[in-house]
Amino acid sequence: MIKKKQYMSLKISILLLLTGMIVMSVPGTGYFLMMNAQNAILKEKQNKLFALAKLMDQRLVKSFDEILLASGSRDAPRQKKIAILNSILRTETDAIADAEPGIGVGYYSKQLDAIITYGPSKELGQKVGQSISQTHKGREVMETGQKMVQTAVLVRGNIMNCMYPVIRDKETIGYIWANELVEDINHQAKTLKNKFYFIIFTGVLISFVVSTLIAGSVANKVKHIKNGLKAIQEDLNYQILPRGGEIGEIITAVNDMATALSKRKKLEEQMQKADKMAALGEVAAGVAHEIRNPLTSIRGFIQLIQENTEPHDKNHEYAAIANFEVDRLNKIVEDLLYYARPSEPLKIHQDINKMLDSVLTLLHFKFEKQGVAIEKNFLNSLPKIPIDEEQIRQVFINLIINAIQAMEDGGTILITTDTLEDDFVRVHIEDSGHGIEKENIKRLSDPFFTTRENGTGLGLAVVQRIIDMHNGFMDVSVSRFNGAKITLHLSITETGTITNGE
Repeated sequence: MIKKKQYMSLKISILLLLTGMIVMSVPGTGYFLMMNAQNAILKEKQNKLFALAKLMDQRLVKSFDEILLASGSRDAPRQKKIAILNSILRTETDAIADAEPGIGVGYYSKQLDAIITYGPSKELGQKVGQSISQTHKGREVMETGQKMVQTAVLVRGNIMNCMYPVIRDKETIGYIWANELVEDINHQAKTLKNKFYFIIFTGVLISFVVSTLIAGSVANKVKHIKNGLKAIQEDLNYQILPRGGEIGEIITAVNDMATALSKRKKLEEQMQKADKMAALGEVAAGVAHEIRNPLTSIRGFIQLIQENTEPHDKNHEYAAIANFEVDRLNKIVEDLLYYARPSEPLKIHQDINKMLDSVLTLLHFKFEKQGVAIEKNFLNSLPKIPIDEEQIRQVFINLIINAIQAMEDGGTILITTDTLEDDFVRVHIEDSGHGIEKENIKRLSDPFFTTRENGTGLGLAVVQRIIDMHNGFMDVSVSRFNGAKITLHLSITETGTITNGE
C-alpha cells in the first residue's frame, strides 16, 4: 500500500522559516551590539577618568619642589614633605573627588616615591605616604611620560586606573590618577546587559508575533486563491474576489484565464450545438415532411368518423382522442422543423411590458384552471427593444406554460422586468414549483431533453434558439419561492434593425 506524502502546511512552513531567521539573526546581532555598547562604556569611562586626571594636572600650577620651596620645607624629611604637599593639594583633590562620587583621584611623587593625595580623603586618606609596587604601571608612566590604563588589584582594590604623567620642564615628576572600582563598572555593564537582554527578548517576541501574522496573512491569501481555483473548477464563470498587491495580480490573472476558458467552453458548446442542429436539421426536414402529409390525411379521416357518429357513440369519443393526439404530433413536428430551420427574425422595436400583458391575458384561463396566482413587477421606464414579436411571444408562452406545469397543485408566478447597465432588458419569470435539479440546468436547452413524463424536450430548445437569434442569453437559477427562475437577457440596441415600428 502506497502511503501519501504528508506535506507541512504553508503557514507553518513560513512561520518556521521566519522563526529560524529571527533565532539566527536577532540574538547574534543583539550580542554584537551589546559587546560594542560594553566596549563603548569602558571607553567612555577611560575618557572621563583621563579628563579628571588632566583637570588635576591643570590645577597643579607649581611642581612639587616649587610647592615645598615656597613653604620652606625643601630640606625637610620625606614624611614631612609628604604631609606638607598633602595639606596643600588635598583640597583640590577632594573637590574633584566629591564632584564625581565613586571616583578615586590623587597625586603621586616620583622623587618621594609616595602617594601625595588620595581623594576622597575621608575614605582613602590613609593611603597617603604609601609607595606603589614595582609592578605597578604607574612606574612605567613615570618612565615613559605616556598615559596608561591598568585594570588590576592595586592600592584601592580591584579598579580601572587611568594614569596621566605630571611633566614639568620636560621632566616627569610623578603622575596623576583617576580610577573607579571594577565592581561599579561591572554593575553598570550588567545593567546595560539586562536592558539588552530585555530588548532582544522583546524583539524576538515581537518578531515571532509579526512572523505569525505574516505567515497567517500569506497562508490566508493562498487559501483564498486555492478555494477560488476549486470553485472555478466547478464553474468557470466564478470570479475570485480581488486582493491588493502581487496576490491581487495573480488573482486577476486567474480570473482572466477562467473568463477566457469560459468563453472557449461556451464557443465549443455552441459549435457542438451547431453540429447537432445541422445533423438534426437534415433528419428533421426529411422526416417532418414525410410525417406531415400522412398526419393531414389521418386527421381528415378522423374528422369524417366524428361527423358520421353520434356524440354518445364510443367511436365518436375515440375519434376525439385520436384527433387530439394527431394535433399533438403535428405540434411536435412543427417545433422540430422550427428548431432545425428557424426563420430569420423580423425585428421591430417593441414594448416588452405590453407583450407580457397580452400573453398573460391569453393564458388567463390556464391560470384559473391550475390555481396559479400571477404577480407583476414591471419597470415603467423600460425601453423598447428590437425583437421579432411573434418569436418572443412564443418564448414567453413556452416559459410561462412550463412554470404552470411545474406547479401541479397551484402556486405563484412572479414576472419582473428591468434593465442591466443599459445593455439588456431583462425578463425574470419565477415560480413556486419544485425547481430544477442543478445537474439538469445545463441540459435544459438540449433537444429532446425533458424531465416531464409527457414532455417532448423541444420547448426550451426552441426558446434558446430564438434568444440566440436575438443576440441574447438565458440564465436559470433558484426563485425566491425556492422554485425555478428563468431570466431572459434581450439586447437593447442592435444594428440593422427596423426602428420605426410600434
